[in-house]
Amino acid sequence: MKKVKRPKLGEYVLATRHGDKDPYDPWYVGVVVGVLEHINGMGYYVERSSRQWKHVWRISKEEGAEWLKNFAKQM
Repeated sequence: MKKVKRPKLGEYVLATRHGDKDPYDPWYVGVVVGVLEHINGMGYYVERSSRQWKHVWRISKEEGAEWLKNFAKQM
């Protein structure tokens, strides 16, 4: 898992509100569908999520499945 400053559209990512990847904070796994650059930095949009995310990590499908399996139950 590698943090990405400028993800490409279509890239599979873990998106989080905070930079520490705490599974108890808001997070989302999916594909990047939009990037917004504004005065406060970059914002990222992930498919089927109505939220703008501040931090993204490039992950594999296996890492995404593991993240969902391990942490989605806790939400």
